Order: sequence, then structure tokens, then C-alpha cells
Amino acid sequence: MPLDDTQDSTPGHSSRSTRHPEAGRGRPPARASGGSTPQSAPQETAVDSADRLTGRVDAAFGQPTTVSTDALSATLLGVPRIAVDAFVYRHQLDSQTDGEIRPSALFDVENTSSRPIRWDPNRTSFIGSDGYTYRGAHITLDPSRLGPGCHTRSVEIQPGCRARVMTLVERLPEGVEVARIVHSVSSRRHADQRLTFELQ
Repeated sequence: MPLDDTQDSTPGHSSRSTRHPEAGRGRPPARASGGSTPQSAPQETAVDSADRLTGRVDAAFGQPTTVSTDALSATLLGVPRIAVDAFVYRHQLDSQTDGEIRPSALFDVENTSSRPIRWDPNRTSFIGSDGYTYRGAHITLDPSRLGPGCHTRSVEIQPGCRARVMTLVERLPEGVEVARIVHSVSSRRHADQRLTFELQ
């Protein structure tokens, strides 16, 4: 049975989307935080061309999952597994990245506050299915290959505006998948808030 998502926007506390422990591929749907429509969780899907990352996200990614705080609404659109050599700056490629496929996280972030906020991909961490914490990759996605309006570095979002941000994950051990994504949002007025997206 799907579980309702919980939301905690108290300053200094974390906000997270809560999913049924068996939601996902072929499993019961979950409901995104702040919404009432049943949704399946975002899934890892292989992508090797930019046309599937522009406009609406391919349906194979699964339905988006949204987590909200008092300042923003962040939607995890999907966890596409991308061909590194198709999306990373050419000068950063080498024999180890040739033909490599890695997971990434694609977010749509809306500033619902009255002040500018900054979304920094360096504050996004990835919890693997092995229980270990991983970070974003050292190599950089080329935004020109991701479609209009897609950012790969820190971006300031004005009140009432949105930004789409994509973060590449570092190389994971064989057999390890992304099970959870955590993003820490800094605030001038409050303690940092954590947004948690459950995938497994």
C-alpha cells in the first residue's frame, strides 16, 4: 500500500519524500511530497542523446517526485544513465571515460520565496544501494549538449522563477545503483535544509 509523503519545512530540519519501500520498477506507486496524484518513483534510464533531455522528460524516467520547503519546490524529474562522452566537455574525456555510462540527477527547481536562492550541485550527495555516500563527478557536463535552460553548475534562481539542473554522479562501484539523493540548501536566515529523494 502506498504511503503518504511527509514534509518538514521547519528551519534546520530535513524535508523528504517518503515512498513505499517497494515502489519502483513494476512496484506499487508512491505519492510525491506536496501532491495528491499517485506517482511511480523516478528510475534509472539509459540516455545517449540530448533530444531525450529537452522539453518534457521521457516517460521512461518514471513520474517526478517533488519535495518542498518554505523557500523552494524541487522536483527530481529522473535519474537518467547517460553516455559520458555524449554530454561531458570533450577536453575532459580520456580512455577511462570512453563509452562509459553513469547515472545523473535531473532536477526542476522553483523559488517560492521572496528572495533569490542558489542551487549548488556541489551540495548534492548520492547514497548508493551499498549504503555508501557518493558525490558529483569531477568531470563537467556541457550545458550546450543538454538543451536550452539546463544548468550544470551553481545557479541563482530569482523569486517566482525556475531552473533545470543536471548533476553527473561520480563513478560508482560495479553493481551499485543510486538509492537516495540528498541536497542541502543553504539559507541566510535559517539553518541549512536537506531535501531527500528516495529511489529504492
